[in-house]
Amino acid sequence: MCSVQRARRWRTTARVLVAGVLWLALCATAMAAPRIGVVTMEPGQPYWARFGHNAIVVDAGDGREPMLYNYGFFDFDEPGFLLNFLRGRMYYRLVALPMSQDLAYYREEGRGVTLQWLDMEPGAAEGLARFLAWNARPENAVYEYDYFTDNCSTRVRDALDTALDVPWPGNSRVDPRG
Repeated sequence: MCSVQRARRWRTTARVLVAGVLWLALCATAMAAPRIGVVTMEPGQPYWARFGHNAIVVDAGDGREPMLYNYGFFDFDEPGFLLNFLRGRMYYRLVALPMSQDLAYYREEGRGVTLQWLDMEPGAAEGLARFLAWNARPENAVYEYDYFTDNCSTRVRDALDTALDVPWPGNSRVDPRG
């Protein structure tokens, strides 16, 4: 075999190897676990915002904008809202919005926002992302708000505890082991 043929064969082999490595890298990127973060909003002026707020952000890493899962939505126009409010029976819902859209509200109010990315195992991050997407469906999103035990903060805590497999007796959505 002459040196020209060897060089061509080597270049062909190199191209195939480079293409294979690039393909594997793209597959690994496509299958990467999402990044999970906790977003904390500073307190605001309205009575419902006096203690601040938090939500969970999921960045799928696929080029789309991260989604913010926010358990703090309620509807003043809901039938019986004022009467339910006076009775202490509030109905809140989980809403998933593009992060920039949800954070625009807090920016307009002059409320600071802190984002903390969490170091989660890929399986836990994927499970949490699936759970939040399921929980944000209209048929699953509404919950009866309780000022102390079931609110936008406890929902974030419980979702993280469940994803991280952290059982404790106060978390009604986790089966304590022991």
